[in-house]
Amino acid sequence: MRNLVIWGAPWLRDRLAARGFACDSLRPEAVLVFVADDDDLDAIRRMTAKHAAPLLVVLAGAPSLAVAFRLLRAFELGAAGALLADATDEELGRAIADIAEHRATLDPTIGELLVRGLRARSEKHAAITLTARERDVLRYLVEGHTLAEIADELDIGFYTVQSHVKHIYRKLGVGSKAAATAAALRYQLV
Repeated sequence: MRNLVIWGAPWLRDRLAARGFACDSLRPEAVLVFVADDDDLDAIRRMTAKHAAPLLVVLAGAPSLAVAFRLLRAFELGAAGALLADATDEELGRAIADIAEHRATLDPTIGELLVRGLRARSEKHAAITLTARERDVLRYLVEGHTLAEIADELDIGFYTVQSHVKHIYRKLGVGSKAAATAAALRYQLV
């Protein structure tokens, strides 16, 4: 019997319990996180911090570029394997056994999604062209500095920093400091 922790999918818990898996164990052999949208990615971070067991992502939704990006982020956060929610019971059991034995597991559709996501990320990264000064401003944003602090550090005006930040947000396709920081780290811009 495998001891598991499952997050975010009561139907998955029921399905696995019916197959003889012990769910919500204090000492799990594997952790399963159901990821339906970007908000669920935080659960991966919390689960990897809380449990030493390897983590398997169960992805919701039809294969798409958005799902591919979610999958890439899941691996960056510590996932060791992934499968789609419509996997058969046999595929699910095999994936759990592989993860519990610290073997990575991906079905062919997941592998294709990873390749699509990596290609799209690379294309997006190549398309982002920041000036040297915008990169300086972005680096300070990522470090958590305020606009006033950035202006002081770079010896430029506050409104000039605001203008650079506006251009950075537009080029990265984001609307907040947190999103700009995430994009900077994702695309290795700083």
